[in-house]
Parts: sequence; structure tokens; C-alpha cells
Amino acid sequence: MLSACENDKFYYQDKPRVRLVGDEHLTLGTDSLELSFTTYAADEVQVKVDACIMGSVAGHDRTVSIEIDEARTTASPTLYSVPSTVMVPAGENKGTFFVTLRNAAELQSRAVTLYIKTNVSDDFAVGVNEENHLLMRWSDIIVRPLYWADIEEHFGAYSNVKYRFMLDCLVAKGFNTNLDPAAGLNWADLHNYNIVFANMLKEYNAAHPGAPLTDENGTLVTF
Repeated sequence: MLSACENDKFYYQDKPRVRLVGDEHLTLGTDSLELSFTTYAADEVQVKVDACIMGSVAGHDRTVSIEIDEARTTASPTLYSVPSTVMVPAGENKGTFFVTLRNAAELQSRAVTLYIKTNVSDDFAVGVNEENHLLMRWSDIIVRPLYWADIEEHFGAYSNVKYRFMLDCLVAKGFNTNLDPAAGLNWADLHNYNIVFANMLKEYNAAHPGAPLTDENGTLVTF
């Protein structure tokens, strides 16, 4: 394959351009990502983005311009931070920057979006349409997992409050938040999680005398 490329003598000869590539674990090779704070212990997440050049490397630092598309963004400015420029160092074919996404109480009932894109700078033109932007969507919304029927014998009837408490416990302990038996968890694993949740619920209720954890239906949360 390398020989074929050399024989074809193909070189990018257009203006230097730049494209945005999001964190591979969050974007999975697409132009968008979706993130839920229900599985994060922190109230903000740093999303890594690479500004990759189209063209040859240069012997000097170059600047990429980043812009927010207000028409396609629903998040308020307090919920994110994005640098307006990114440097591509001399001799490098990309510059890396981080977008900060923040959590807030309002995100428990709705998702918000942030649309960032490249803009023309002194050093670069805008890249191809498919890769000149990234769409980020995030929330803190609790959704009943599809596999709940498979774990109900361990944790009882589902409620949003119970499930959020379970996720908070898992995150606090540094455990995986995926409780799907299909992911490899056996009966003993789920039983042990039940013990963890029950003990942490006792601690919660002891710290809130007269106000034990109650779900959205007015039912006491139990394990």
C-alpha cells in the first residue's frame, strides 16, 4: 500500500485547511457526541478535541480559529467553555484543545447542545463540511435502563430516585455504572452491589434523620 501511494504521487496541494476530531471514546468516529452526567462524579467534564491540518506541516506555529454556532447551540454560556483559538505547533500536524462541559440542576430535565466549528484564520481555510464542526449534547437525565427487568430481583421496583442513588454510589466507589448482566455480571456480583447500596442507603438515612430517601412516587427507597 505504501508503494502504491508513492507511485501515485498524490499530494494535497490546496490551501491549508483544518478539521475537528473529537475524543474517539465519546464520538466513535462521528461528528457528534452525547454525554450523561449520571455516570460522572464531577460536575464538569473535559472533552479532548484535535484540530487536524489538511496539508503539509510548517516550520512555524499556526493558529486555528474556533467559533460557536449560536443558532445550533442551546446551552447557556455558563454550561461550557471553548477556546477561541488553538495553536498548531511548528512541525506538528495537529493542535489539541479541551472543551469544558458543565452540569447543572436544569440538566436533570432537559439536554443541551453545543455546536463548535472552524473558522477562517490567517493560517487556515475551513475544512470539508463533514469534518469542520463538532456537535456536543449533554444532560443529567435519568432514564430507566432497558435491562432493569433482568436485575429487578436484586434491587426491587424501579424509580428514578433509586436509580440515581445507585449510580451515585457506583461512581463514588469507582465501580462501573453498567449493571447489565449481559455485560458479564453474575448473580453474586449483583448481590454484592445490593449490599453496597443497602449500606450506603443506611448511611444516607442516618445523615438525614426524619427525612429518609423517598422516590418520586412518595415511596421509601429500599434494597
